[in-house]
Order: sequence, then structure tokens, then C-alpha cells
Amino acid sequence: MSLIGKGILLINLAVYCMGFSRAGKAYTFFIGYLAWILICEIVFYVLNSQKINNLFFSHYYLIGQFLLLGLFFHEILIEKYQKKTARTFLIIIPVVLVIQYIIYPEKYYVFNLFEIFVTSYSIIILALFHLYNILDTQKKYNYISLGLLLYLISSTVIFLSGNLYTVMNRKLHKEIWVFNVVMFIVYQIFILTEYLSSRRKNV
Repeated sequence: MSLIGKGILLINLAVYCMGFSRAGKAYTFFIGYLAWILICEIVFYVLNSQKINNLFFSHYYLIGQFLLLGLFFHEILIEKYQKKTARTFLIIIPVVLVIQYIIYPEKYYVFNLFEIFVTSYSIIILALFHLYNILDTQKKYNYISLGLLLYLISSTVIFLSGNLYTVMNRKLHKEIWVFNVVMFIVYQIFILTEYLSSRRKNV
């Protein structure tokens, strides 16, 4: 992640934490998500600086992101079938992934395409549920959901191509990851916009 991305992430974590005392469960889960992303970025940086292959930690990043965002959307979704879908994802997907790693432990050291797909696209489905729910109601967490959709769709495509890096043109590979960094910055700007918008509504 670029310094700009880290900077905006820190700002978002700080401003969202300022409203923690009056936060509900959804707000708390989202702060936890931002904190988890920051922790992961620190771990990635440390491992990389020590010349240690940090690919294995991507599994913790993806699963942690999935669980925290899954819990976040479970709290803000309003239809029973939507909440049931979120609960089903939160229970079944981790169990399936644990079983997969037991059967195929070698996947721990590469990009797990199945893990990337199920964790990311399940969150995309939940985000779409929320955006549908707020079409004719108060627009809460809409910027977060929109930014998340843009980021997850683009980053998932990039992660799914991760195992192909050895056969890709080196320059093209770099440009793809630069695009991912740009999309992360855009996503963080959406998150900050959500906070600023909610503050204006409360004034």
C-alpha cells in the first residue's frame, strides 16, 4: 500500500474511533475492520523488510476482512433472508476453508483462488443487499458500500491472477498492482466521505 493509502487509512481509523462511545455494533465492527487492515499492512511491511515471503499472511487478511465485514453487514441488513444469508456465509465459508487447508495444506503458501473468490464475492453480495435496501430510505453506509464494491471487484480480479505473476510481463504485473493501490485509495476516500456526510447530517 502506498503512503497515501496508509495515511488516509489512519485518518479514517482515527475519525471513526472518535465516535466509538456512541457507536452501535455495526459501527464497532467497521472500526475493527479498519484496525485489522492497518495491522495487516504493518505485518506485510515488516515481513517484506525482513525478506520473508508474506504470501501466507494474505489468508489471514482475507478471512479477517470477510468476518468483520460480514458481521458489519449482518447488523445493518434489515430483511430476514438477508440476515440469514449473512449468517450462513459467516458459518459455512470459514468451515469450508478450514477443511480445504486440512486436505490441501500446500494452498497455505500460494494465493488460494477459492478463498479469494468466496470471501470477496460473499461480501459483494451483502453490500448489494444493503444498497438495494436504502434505495428509498435514509442513505446510511452507502458510500462505504459503494467504495467497497469498487475496491473488492477490482482487487478480487487482481488477487485471482496472483498465481500467474511468474508468467506475466513484469511491467504489466507492476501496473496491475499500482492500479490496486489506486483503487484502495479511492475506497478510503469513500469511507472518509461517509464519515463527513454523517457528521453533516447530525449537525
